[in-house]
Order: sequence, then C-alpha cells, then structure tokens
Amino acid sequence: MSKSTKQLRQFRIRRQLAHLPEKQLKLIEEIIGAANKASASSAPLKLEGIWKNKGFEQIENLEQALKETRQELEDTIAGRAL
Repeated sequence: MSKSTKQLRQFRIRRQLAHLPEKQLKLIEEIIGAANKASASSAPLKLEGIWKNKGFEQIENLEQALKETRQELEDTIAGRAL
C-alpha cells in the first residue's frame, strides 16, 4: 500500500469516526487495541546475516577499518567551520 493510499484511508476513517456515537467509539478503540497488540507480539525482526556476501569479507581487519573510518569522519566534522 502506498503512503498516499494509507493517508487517504486514514483520513476517511477519521472523518467517519467523527459521526459515531460514544458506544461505538469504545468498540472501535477495543478493536484497534487488539489489532495493535497482535501486531506488536509478532516475531522480532532479525538482521543477522544482512551484510553477508556484500564485500566486507574481503577486508582483512574490519574492526580496524571501521575505527579508522570513524576517526576520519570525526576529524572531518570537527574541522568544519560552524
């Protein structure tokens, strides 16, 4: 679903909610709460292996390369005139 489709759907729902009686709003709130709870309890997203076969295997000392790159970036940022 595209962002604009989602926004349009949310707008239409909000507009319709404005006309519902209190009793039905409470029911809608319970349904939304249950839906949110169900989606929140789904399996956590695993990022393990996302960098596999991306070329980082060719760097002999990856930790040192990262440390040096971070230091270069820090020096560049520190050297900028504010």
